[in-house]
Amino acid sequence: MYLKFCRIHEDLNNTARSVNMRAQDRKPFVHVGIHLFTNEHEIVEWNPPLPDERLYMPAQVQIELRTVTQCDEVLRGIERVEQGDVPNFSYDGTAWDVFISPNSVEFVYSIMDGVPGGRIDLKFYREVLKAWRKFLLDENCEQEIFYFPDSEN
Repeated sequence: MYLKFCRIHEDLNNTARSVNMRAQDRKPFVHVGIHLFTNEHEIVEWNPPLPDERLYMPAQVQIELRTVTQCDEVLRGIERVEQGDVPNFSYDGTAWDVFISPNSVEFVYSIMDGVPGGRIDLKFYREVLKAWRKFLLDENCEQEIFYFPDSEN
């Protein structure tokens, strides 16, 4: 399995908004996103009652960690947990909360009254965040692929 980080430029063509933005010397908004793939196809089905747990992490990262500063805050929290400075770390987002313990990361869908989400390995989450942070830093990079270590699919 792998993740594809991508930038999607807002297509304004010659709308009133695009004319106004050009007049103000502003660029269209660029969305950043993460897509999860098996070796054969993209995993896109999002069914909150029975979700594919592998979708929780990319959803949390792309929604809650949209800046390098936000990534750095979570990476510092992970480092503190791994060094034993604190027993756990949490990061509260607008849609997703993350609870980090020495061995795992748990995602909680906070806008759904705290419905618990998936749980993944802490080391894996750290590596994904580092790759995502690197992608965010390079604004000229339109797409980056992150391969899951030891992936079976």
